[in-house]
Amino acid sequence: PDGLDTLLGPGGTTLSSGEEQLVAFARLLVRDVRVVVLDEDRADELTTFIDAVSPRADARPFAWPGQEWVGVRADDGTLAAVGCRMPSVGDYPLLAGIATHPANRGQGLGAAVTAELTRRGLAEAGVCTLEMYSTNATARRIYRRLGYGETREWTSTAFA
Repeated sequence: PDGLDTLLGPGGTTLSSGEEQLVAFARLLVRDVRVVVLDEDRADELTTFIDAVSPRADARPFAWPGQEWVGVRADDGTLAAVGCRMPSVGDYPLLAGIATHPANRGQGLGAAVTAELTRRGLAEAGVCTLEMYSTNATARRIYRRLGYGETREWTSTAFA
């Protein structure tokens, strides 16, 4: 009904599961030219960004081999959104550390970063997984919109 903006899942438009998959797949095919690869030379900038906009995140840019970071820059050149694709246990790429600056939220940047990382994960392994804090309703909505489902529910806690 709303093209690529059709809300999927609970509270969304009633579509068949096949229609939902087609909408989700189409969203992944649409590339956002604002998303760029960020190399290891940007590790300090990425760390500063994540610490500032998502302080509870445990993502550490380039702390492990095989991490691939992407981001979107605001008009002034500063980072507006970032995310990481990590190698993981079981040979399935894992998306993590996806964060959007508060001034840029609601613009689809988190979804653009997630879609780009998902495309890269699917190209590599044919499947992609992600992690998120169980209390992050915004992330859950974005991921469902992109066609992710919940096969396992996790809880988050901090260790002393």
